[in-house]
Amino acid sequence: MNGVLAFTAEGNGFRILHDKNSTSCSAQHLRNLAIPEDEKRRFQLQVARTILFGGLAFNHFDKPQMQNLILAANPGLTIPPRHKIGDELLYAIYNEVEQEILKYLDGEQLLNFNMDGSTDNARHRVITLAVNIPDKGSFTLCTKDIGSLQEDSRNMADWFLNEAIKWTKGGLAKVNSICFDTTNPMRAT
Repeated sequence: MNGVLAFTAEGNGFRILHDKNSTSCSAQHLRNLAIPEDEKRRFQLQVARTILFGGLAFNHFDKPQMQNLILAANPGLTIPPRHKIGDELLYAIYNEVEQEILKYLDGEQLLNFNMDGSTDNARHRVITLAVNIPDKGSFTLCTKDIGSLQEDSRNMADWFLNEAIKWTKGGLAKVNSICFDTTNPMRAT
């Protein structure tokens, strides 16, 4: 065997892995090949993206079938451990998505915000902030556990103001409307 075709983010998406000093190429040998750190990082981030955007469980990549698929595609790469996917890599992807949303919102002249209060699985009060752009759809921007914060008009307005400053990069004139849905401030107003 002269080499193994493996996926990479460079060029046309594939490259030949092989050892010039060897006439054979085993999976173990390929695992020991030096994969550049930036290629490993891109692969690990792609695993996190796949989990996040595919709605997959974190243990999806622990399954032998998935391990074998990755091994067949590029024996030099390994799947990151679950704790790394659920922590460091997922936060990196969240940050990427946040930056993409901020760029998208920058291009809009007016933004319509929605706030919705609810109770999560742990029976904590949470508030979700979303933005609706006509003809383009809605984006959930954040969900916050409000803890012991009183869910009244003043507190919700203060929380919204801080979030709006972040999402509009201080351009509050872009705020076209705010809907509090069925939270206490809406009922009391």
